[in-house]
Amino acid sequence: MRVLKISVVIAAVCLFSLPAVAFSQNASSSDNYFSQGTKAFSQGSYKKALEHFQAARRAGMAGTALHYNLGVTYYKLQQYEKAREEFETLTKDPNSAPLAHYNLGMVALAQGQKSAARRQFQMASRKAADEKIRALADERLEELPGTLRLPEMSGFFSLSAGYDDNVTLNVDNEVLIGKVEDEFLEFIGAATGQLTGNRDNGLQLKATGYYQDYMDADEFDYGNLRIGPEYDRVFGNWNTSLAAFADLAYIDRESFERIFSMEASGSREIYPDVVLDLEYQLGVIDAQAPYENLTGNRHRFSVDLRSMILGAYTGVGYTLELNDRDDPDFPIRHSVGFRVDKDLTDTWAVGATGNIRYSDYQETGREDERLWLSARISREIPWDLRVFGKYDHIQNYSNVDANEYTSNLFFLGIERFF
Repeated sequence: MRVLKISVVIAAVCLFSLPAVAFSQNASSSDNYFSQGTKAFSQGSYKKALEHFQAARRAGMAGTALHYNLGVTYYKLQQYEKAREEFETLTKDPNSAPLAHYNLGMVALAQGQKSAARRQFQMASRKAADEKIRALADERLEELPGTLRLPEMSGFFSLSAGYDDNVTLNVDNEVLIGKVEDEFLEFIGAATGQLTGNRDNGLQLKATGYYQDYMDADEFDYGNLRIGPEYDRVFGNWNTSLAAFADLAYIDRESFERIFSMEASGSREIYPDVVLDLEYQLGVIDAQAPYENLTGNRHRFSVDLRSMILGAYTGVGYTLELNDRDDPDFPIRHSVGFRVDKDLTDTWAVGATGNIRYSDYQETGREDERLWLSARISREIPWDLRVFGKYDHIQNYSNVDANEYTSNLFFLGIERFF
């Protein structure tokens, strides 16, 4: 079996290259061409390196390393359009995109296109998980004078259609059980603007929106809008944030709740590849008629652990919710949940979540246990889109018979990160 190890080094021009090393003794002709190309590149023989890399491509080699080395070699030979084509190919791969955007910025600089270079460096800084790439991109941005820097934007949207075999609405402490089945449309959107600094040390403006619209059971339609600033700061080993949000919630297009909340959170690695997340949320809730008894304060304390286990992003967590509402029977809630996400291939991914929430009502002795299980599968398609299918199973157990219900929801949709 062919063995190929890829390493990342910084060339003298601060452009990244990816030479390949450690080939097996039975390396193919394409591997040999590639090895000769990296050797020629390291010796400064860029024309010779280009010949070898092109020969490797003709011999059947493809992939990230070849695109990068061709791009870097074209750059060295001042063939900037060809370098740009190689790097643009790699922007479609989330793992390669930050480095590709950085290199595209270098190409744009070499062509005197400062505005284009700034856009590429901003994307590299925003997407980079590697601190070295982010620092280099930020350094290049600081060196670029002139035009006004607009907030760096990122976001997400999802649009899906679905079927619910037992329409229910369970928001805050309001439980409505329709005992009907219906189809629905669901929209989720989120956007973040980086106003100052970067994601670790800076100020962001965040906005989210959600709406679920049933075809016939309009009284179960639910929507939520949220907007507010978040300030992020690194203190030692802790990544911290402090945020304030305003929420507007709607049921059947009528105002349901206005919520003003403060959130404080911190995370740090407590063991190699194991991250601890802590969060406190204070919500001040102004509920509208006929739900005035939900008005009051809500406190949530959460602790989560997340890690990579067998190639899957895995997390477990616990949340305690305390309430001081106008309704004297508002419950204390305990929730325990898990999440697992795994990429099966470059295009296919699967995930599963689960949550058990226990609600203890203080006045009447009512007790509820809600089990929520979800599974999804997704596939990447052109234009950076993903199609997905999702199944949710919700089971609510209660010592009050009227509050027991079971729902099964099926989703088919499309989503995109940007």
